[in-house]
Amino acid sequence: MFLKLKNPFRPFSEDQRGSLSVEAVLILPILFWAICATYTFFHAFKVQNAANRANYTISDILSRETDLVNADYINGLHNLYEYMSRNRDGGTWIRVSVVTCRTRCDKENRQLVMEWSQATGSATAYGSSDIGSLEQYIPQLPKGDSLIMVETSSDYEPMFQGIVPNFGSRKLVSQSVTRPRFTQQLVWDDGSGGSV
Repeated sequence: MFLKLKNPFRPFSEDQRGSLSVEAVLILPILFWAICATYTFFHAFKVQNAANRANYTISDILSRETDLVNADYINGLHNLYEYMSRNRDGGTWIRVSVVTCRTRCDKENRQLVMEWSQATGSATAYGSSDIGSLEQYIPQLPKGDSLIMVETSSDYEPMFQGIVPNFGSRKLVSQSVTRPRFTQQLVWDDGSGGSV
């Protein structure tokens, strides 16, 4: 009796007309999501890479500087960062800080000094009390040497907002530390004829 009931459904089970449209309806949304998600990830890495290159360029420029730098100079570097990172919608900032190891410079117990710090955009410059939170980013350096720390940030909006879970708007922050090439320390011009 079971075989008699099975036979009426055999033509239906062997009929393959219309299966392509059903498969297309099932797979096209998944394929569309995969393409958009792949492009979103690729675009995010491309923007992060451009921001990193801009940061390294600014760091390299400062490492070669032999003259005094001032607020106009740092603002010019901010404009360069916006141009190189292709982010002219605002939401970008840069912060340049010079750190020196003046006395004890051994790995276990060193004394770092914040010589000066200058920021643009919405960022604030570091004070001398902030050196403790930055110590983890500062590599070993000999006594009397100084380093230039360049931090940059720009806002990122995904091309397809909300298509990838937990991948929305974010700040792309880059940081680099460079040693001055031709001078002992990058010197800040405070505008009053003096220098820091």
